[in-house]
Amino acid sequence: KQDIQNERIQEIKEKEAESTQEYKDELKLISEKIHDLRVVLDRLQEHRSRVSELCERLDETRPNDKVSQVQKMIAKLETKTDRLHADNDFYNKNDNCPTCRQGITTETKLKNIKDNDKKIDTNIVSIMEGQKVLDKLSIKVRMIERRYKYISNLNNTITKYQTEMINLEGNGKRVANKLRAVEEDTGALDRE
Repeated sequence: KQDIQNERIQEIKEKEAESTQEYKDELKLISEKIHDLRVVLDRLQEHRSRVSELCERLDETRPNDKVSQVQKMIAKLETKTDRLHADNDFYNKNDNCPTCRQGITTETKLKNIKDNDKKIDTNIVSIMEGQKVLDKLSIKVRMIERRYKYISNLNNTITKYQTEMINLEGNGKRVANKLRAVEEDTGALDRE
């Protein structure tokens, strides 16, 4: 009977040691995962800071405001150009002023058409230059938008890893409590 009892006690001790070791191994694995996640999170947060800083520097030049200003300038030039074309059409089609009913001399018509053509050419050159500036600004705006989208994706990834780390920490606490319970529970051994 005593031998059987000693075997039973030894068996309980081995089971406790086995359970304890399993919990310790699980805790070690969780701890390693948490450490790895912290390293990844630190790198991601550092990277996010650098990208954010770059975006802020690019955004300081206010490219969106400049795009709006250039678009307004181009629209004004196009309106002026259209008006000048309309004036030229008027001079080509009419010989009398509709307001005062006086005749318009060929010399006046040619002079006004020539002046308008110069202004049209100047406006077209300005519109083309404005379009080049607008293209460059648009590229900069798209680049900034892509970077902000990238930052948003980084934030989502960081949140995912933080949630995973919180879950791992919770699992670690549960395993630690189980380990403590196994180490403190000597009831079965005491009974034997």
